[in-house]
Amino acid sequence: MGGLGLLLSVALLAAAKRFYVYEDPRIAQVETMLPGANCGGCGKAGCKSFAEALVGGEELNCPVASSAAMQAIAELLGKELGPVEAVVAHVMCEGLRSSATFSGLYEGITDCRAAHLVGQVDRACSYGCVGLGTCVKSCAFDAIEIYNNVARIIPENCVACGKCVEACPRELIVLIPKGRQVFIPCKSMDSGKTTTRVCEIGCIGCAKCFKVCPSEAIDFNGNLARVITEKCTQCYECVVACPRDIIKVRDLAEFMVTEGDLKKSFDTVGQALWTARAEQQAKEKAAQAAAGEDPEIAAKRAKLQKSLDDARARAAEDPVYAQKLPKIEAGFLKKLEELGPPPAEGGVDEELAAKRAKIEKALAEARDKAAFDTEYAKKLPKIEAGFMKKLAALDPASRAAEHSVEEAE
Repeated sequence: MGGLGLLLSVALLAAAKRFYVYEDPRIAQVETMLPGANCGGCGKAGCKSFAEALVGGEELNCPVASSAAMQAIAELLGKELGPVEAVVAHVMCEGLRSSATFSGLYEGITDCRAAHLVGQVDRACSYGCVGLGTCVKSCAFDAIEIYNNVARIIPENCVACGKCVEACPRELIVLIPKGRQVFIPCKSMDSGKTTTRVCEIGCIGCAKCFKVCPSEAIDFNGNLARVITEKCTQCYECVVACPRDIIKVRDLAEFMVTEGDLKKSFDTVGQALWTARAEQQAKEKAAQAAAGEDPEIAAKRAKLQKSLDDARARAAEDPVYAQKLPKIEAGFLKKLEELGPPPAEGGVDEELAAKRAKIEKALAEARDKAAFDTEYAKKLPKIEAGFMKKLAALDPASRAAEHSVEEAE
């Protein structure tokens, strides 16, 4: 028995030497320096496979490891760490229940892929987020949540492993560079008419963003606008121009949404200024009418003013109507301006009259140009509004009111 044992030991030793496979000790060292998440974000089966590939000479990057860890690994292997652009995931759909149309109720398997496969989803838009959380289940870092039927990335937890990108059946999740970015979170390829019917904020392909972009950083894929990050200079002209407030600005370096939407902020300030001016004009008209105006013109002015006041009162109670109010106000104020300046107390100020005549001439020329220039005609409402504001500022009642405020101060 002792001899047999000795013989088998010798055989095993010989087999071990013959079939021995050398493993670079650096593989184990690299593996210990990795996070150990085994997420597969690098494209390998796990951290061990990733370490083997690195030691074997492949140029890879671990999306989970810190830059310091990757630098240490590069020094261990005697390599130079190339520039790696930090990215973060983002869901290219923001159609919440408050802004998108939902039809029916899905009662199948709680899986986005299953619902998408059979075409039975709650959301009316066939390009929008299914919202059943398949991406949430795929994320090992708790970096995704479902909010109001839309998947939302929690940037501070996201390591850009890409698992959610693979899990989304509608290819809505993309990896975009960190840092301040302008982008369009929409993937709808439907026509503007169809998009408008199913979503209040979806891209309708109006091309207004394309027209105002000074750096040609907007292009189109059919009806869908897209920001070319490499060309974008962050001038935000497209953000202001978008009529649907769909173009967003994200400060991904700080993992924060910039406060407010720029366009909404501009519109809010503009509307407040316009309303203040309109109210001031109403007071001016009342004061000037009392000074003695032609009865027929005074009656027309009073009727227009009443209609304008009624429109403002309705807008205060009807949010949908309130969105149309700026154009309605512009129409009424244009008609009021066409009646001519009301008579003012204390005679005519020649300097003001000259300024008023100059502005009225420029306004008339603008209207004449718009009659045969279709592109210019599109800009005419804004141009008219600007001239009317200047005319209103020249009214004696307006100047007197401003003077009174200065004296009070």
